[in-house]
Amino acid sequence: MIHCTEDLYTYHTAPAFRDTPSRSTGTSPPAAVEHRPFPHQSRHLNGAFPILDLATYMDNDDDVGFVIFRNVYCAETSSVVTTAGEGQQWHESLFVKSSILQAALDAVAKGYFNKGHIPETGTQWMPGTQWMTPTQDTLSSVFRREITPPHLFLFHHRTALKEYAAKHADSSDHVNALLRYADEMYGADFQEAEKLFRRGLVTQRHLLKLFVPNEIVVSGSRGLYAAFVVQKWPVLGAGNSLSLACWSWHTNGSHWVRKTRGLSVQSVDGEARITELLAYPLRFADPEIVSLLELRGAKLWHLRNQSHVQYTGWNISRDQYYVGFFRISFGWTAILIVAKPDSRFMIDHKVYKKMHQYADAFTFDVAEANYLYDRRPSFVTNSYPRSNDVFLLLPPDTYGFYLTEKKWST
Repeated sequence: MIHCTEDLYTYHTAPAFRDTPSRSTGTSPPAAVEHRPFPHQSRHLNGAFPILDLATYMDNDDDVGFVIFRNVYCAETSSVVTTAGEGQQWHESLFVKSSILQAALDAVAKGYFNKGHIPETGTQWMPGTQWMTPTQDTLSSVFRREITPPHLFLFHHRTALKEYAAKHADSSDHVNALLRYADEMYGADFQEAEKLFRRGLVTQRHLLKLFVPNEIVVSGSRGLYAAFVVQKWPVLGAGNSLSLACWSWHTNGSHWVRKTRGLSVQSVDGEARITELLAYPLRFADPEIVSLLELRGAKLWHLRNQSHVQYTGWNISRDQYYVGFFRISFGWTAILIVAKPDSRFMIDHKVYKKMHQYADAFTFDVAEANYLYDRRPSFVTNSYPRSNDVFLLLPPDTYGFYLTEKKWST
């Protein structure tokens, strides 16, 4: 597939070719632009066997499971522009072609994979015109899916795909062909990553493979453990650090919505323990941390409606300690536990929102619409069934009205 970095589509006879394009293939301009000056056509990539209608080419064909496109970037000054026989720089894109393979991917997908940009069926690309961009409806009506990022998606789904193929004989040919491609392209790399992960270790090379959309991660960057759902595939940023777009449940005063949170994972030198990262998947967490998150979330869920509580402990900023109870001893055996009236709080999210709608507690970005294969609800009401999955994702703190000082505190 040709990607021209300049606005020079008139110099290409098609957007894609069945053969390897070169700058020596075809030396005369297309008929549609013969009237125009054409001094540099031989400097741009063209092949001998064009695919003029990509949409028709990619129509569902259950004889072919998927198609690999090699993408080349063409420009007069680009090192990619080659003469016939020379090496060429390219990267591969993986497109699902059959409904059989698409059904298998739909069944096992943990997270989204982007749809390919393929023109409408019946719309031919002609020399001298721009390649048409399809509408979202057109892409949805036909099973056109580009698997991207291919190596991350295949790493996290190949085991599930093997199991699916074993249970669905009618899909095994297409699924196993995709698995063979994954093994040929990434097999050694995947095995190396798995060996490290089994030891609880990671290297910079495999840092991205730790994370997949819709999986829960743990972070202790605030001094307290908190859990979040990864919404998007991880991205490497400056200094090889990793960025995660995440969300967790947060009250908006009436119900619980997805509050966005960006997490950063530091780059690593050599082999590093996964649990020493600033954020890491919950599946690697100590069971005690998981239990702590669930129990804390269950307590907060219990306070989702108006509640009157006694509290002993620090506030979230750790600059004030509250004592809800104290003990009076009588000899060696008798102990009287007495509640202190100066540690009482009223928890009421609706009232707090009504009184302070612009408070920091309610000033946050809500996660955008659910991505494909995101199976969690968009919001949770106070009547939602008890769930450890919800408990894990509740915040580590809440606001309450401190009755002694007549102020809201957290």
